[in-house]
Amino acid sequence: KMPMDACWAESVFLGLPVFILAVAAAVERSSRKLLLSSLLFVVLALGSFTPVLGLLRTVMMPLRLCSFPEKWIYGAIVVWCVLAGVGFTRLVAGRPSRRLLAAALAAAALLGLGQVIFLIEAPSFADILAAKAKVWQVPVDLVSGLEASRRGGLLAFLGSGAFVAALVLGRFGRNRRWVAGLAAASILVPLVVTN
Repeated sequence: KMPMDACWAESVFLGLPVFILAVAAAVERSSRKLLLSSLLFVVLALGSFTPVLGLLRTVMMPLRLCSFPEKWIYGAIVVWCVLAGVGFTRLVAGRPSRRLLAAALAAAALLGLGQVIFLIEAPSFADILAAKAKVWQVPVDLVSGLEASRRGGLLAFLGSGAFVAALVLGRFGRNRRWVAGLAAASILVPLVVTN
């Protein structure tokens, strides 16, 4: 994180529930095609790390005007959010599948494990990043960056836990309003707190 410069990536926070709902919506063939097409935006966002953007810039001249390839990720985000809306509607309307609950539980557990590993290894990350910043001669506020990562990881884990709780309620409970409210909170509360 540069001093006095907010990184554009800080405005991108979707969270695990959005991804799980987007994938869950892809049970229909048309939604699956849309989800797969969103991967093109991800590849374009990788810029020079893949040959795809260079090839497309050669074939399609207007793409040469796009200076920051990482912003292609916003196309994928729009697709994922639309599909998550479809998945949310299905979640509220019916009983979530056992497979969806198992996937959400496994993903939340992995997210929690990743957060624990991050907390344990944060001093090592700080040393590695400080060495890189020194070599690149870039002024970086490592303390703020690592704190933002820690806070974001914790919020993402809590949001995924709330989403799992919504799926459990949807699977075994009868009150659909609690399912909808808890699932919506699992997405919106981390988003609001992060931004």
